[in-house]
Amino acid sequence: MVAAEIGISIVPQMMVKHQAIPGCVSLPFAPPVPERELNLLYNPLRFQSKAAAAFRQETAAAFSSPITLIAHNAN
Repeated sequence: MVAAEIGISIVPQMMVKHQAIPGCVSLPFAPPVPERELNLLYNPLRFQSKAAAAFRQETAAAFSSPITLIAHNAN
């Protein structure tokens, strides 16, 4: 919608750095900058492919601060 000139969006700084969109302008937040907490949710009772397990491990390793891995049992 932003590129079509009919909207605005709040996106992570990581996206702005790696996926610049021609014609769009990025304005950073003024302090205090909003924060968010991310969680990775998976069900340990379900089959997990090698690719999914690798993604979970790489994602956890990519964050410099500790992340919470939550195992969710679907009942």
